[in-house]
Amino acid sequence: MRRGGQQGCYLSMISMAMCRAPRHDLTHTAPSGYNRQIETPLLVLVFAESRFPVSAVARQMMMIGLFTVVIVSSSVDVVAAPKKAAVFPRDRLVRSLVFSREKARQSTLDRLEGRYADVPEVADVLIEAITQREFKDEPSESTLRMVRMLGYRERPEVTAALLPLLEHKNLRLVAATLDALAAGGDPQMMPRVARLAARPEFESSYGFRRAVFHCVMQVPDASAVDFIVKQFSKIDGLLKLELVNYLSRRTGQHFGVNDKKWAKWWAANRGLVKFERAGGKEWFRKEGAEKNNDTEKVAKPAAATPAVAPAASQTDLADDAPRFYDFKIYAKRVVFVIDRSGSMGKRIGRESKLQQAKRELMGTIAVLPEDTSFNIIFFHQKVGTWRRGLVKASPQNKKKAVKFIAGIRYGEWTNSYGALDQSLKLDGNTEAIYFLSDGEPTKGKITDVREIVRVISRENKFRRIQLNAIQIGGGPLATEFMKALAKQNAGQYRAVF
Repeated sequence: MRRGGQQGCYLSMISMAMCRAPRHDLTHTAPSGYNRQIETPLLVLVFAESRFPVSAVARQMMMIGLFTVVIVSSSVDVVAAPKKAAVFPRDRLVRSLVFSREKARQSTLDRLEGRYADVPEVADVLIEAITQREFKDEPSESTLRMVRMLGYRERPEVTAALLPLLEHKNLRLVAATLDALAAGGDPQMMPRVARLAARPEFESSYGFRRAVFHCVMQVPDASAVDFIVKQFSKIDGLLKLELVNYLSRRTGQHFGVNDKKWAKWWAANRGLVKFERAGGKEWFRKEGAEKNNDTEKVAKPAAATPAVAPAASQTDLADDAPRFYDFKIYAKRVVFVIDRSGSMGKRIGRESKLQQAKRELMGTIAVLPEDTSFNIIFFHQKVGTWRRGLVKASPQNKKKAVKFIAGIRYGEWTNSYGALDQSLKLDGNTEAIYFLSDGEPTKGKITDVREIVRVISRENKFRRIQLNAIQIGGGPLATEFMKALAKQNAGQYRAVF
């Protein structure tokens, strides 16, 4: 009875206080420090004076469970209850990543990258999930994402957890693992990474080959240079250009594509130099030298792992490379993709856009080196490929290609997605694509320009093909499309008007 009477007394006190409060005061909000999650009906108590035991009233009302009490008064100093620290649900997150369906796994990864982004135990969750999962022949997108996420967690256990995945037969999973390892740059991985050069896919897949070298180039250790110098003579095209620039930056030497000079210099200097990380940068200096006085070369900090190979600079190689419009072609395996829709019939000066494109393409093919392989795709609403795969730039093939180009006529609509998709899948060793068009897509499986860029970039994540875009006329939407396509696929953009 005493407790019930006390509660009744409190309720009377509350009613009296609310009656005395001005009407507009009831619209006041809770103090900014109040952070309790409201799970019961909200009662706002407004006291004009501090004659009542406010804290006792509030506590009693919450004990009853009828209301969540928020007290608003300038004369009463109220301290909100501290927010309870959330418990990190490690086991539940692991189970979701191991046993759930794809959509649920993606949702869990969203939480790990969002709500729990700064929680150190995220690395433990990813490691445990990767250790427990049975990786299938074709890994899901969530699996690849999980592996890449782990790479950015700076923990000593990360390298040990990732290295076994390098033995998997699926190249997409191995490439994702290499990207993750590259983010850490741990020299302990080099023996296992170097063994990947013995896999047959190292020669047959440009994307896989590029993933291996990108990983190696992030390791601040002499073993990385050992691997690159050993493989240097076997590499050509765009990747050769990247290796030249890497060696020049790291050593301060400039031997271009001369593999014998690089091998000789490295053999003589390997024991005199060392790598180290200092202040987020990689140093490559003589043994015993002062960092600021005798440094041969200071490299830039290791960049975030890109989706595809970064656009290489065009230094240290011959200046007589063939050109398509204003692009120098250093790649040895290229695909030309040309729009022949009806709008390409509009004139630029004395000739139509298609006539100009055909003339430029025939001139480029005529001077391609014989060690280059190429193919041609012309498209309107349909996509037409000259050959089933890449062919050598022999005199006979170049003559046939020029004849094929001369016979191309105008079509109708613009199926950009179909042409780009086919060019990516044409050959596993394609290094560069030159995509020429004058307008936004109007036909095909996908016509929204942003969606085309998203899907093509996702498909190119493993292939790592440099996709260059040439806009010949067209409006602002076409410009946005072509620029985004090049930017997100390691390429360059050119406008011809």
